[in-house]
Amino acid sequence: MKLKTPIKGNIKLINVEFKYENRQELVLSNINLEIKEGDKIGFVGQSGSGKSTIIQLLLGFYTPTSGKILIDDINLRDYDIHHLRANFGVVSQEPILFNQTIEYNIKYNKENATQDDIVSAAN
Repeated sequence: MKLKTPIKGNIKLINVEFKYENRQELVLSNINLEIKEGDKIGFVGQSGSGKSTIIQLLLGFYTPTSGKILIDDINLRDYDIHHLRANFGVVSQEPILFNQTIEYNIKYNKENATQDDIVSAAN
């Protein structure tokens, strides 16, 4: 059974490497990073430098080729993926909106959003 324990937000990438299956070269090589609970960080760099790849790894969309990712000293793979993703806030360079209502877009990642939540987010 996958974990749904409360997440504080201490993140560690330990010797993380990643390459796409159809490529020979590594996109990320020997990445070591520690983000403490409450920190707000930004990844900056040129196109193709691995910024989005790190986010995709943290959200569980990709699996590291080697190394490990820990959230509160627990391997990312041990978490329930929906629970994990619900605990992340990501502001991407290019926002994604669905061709739906504003309400739908706000509720996309929070199905249990109340009307007050929706109004607050819209404001």
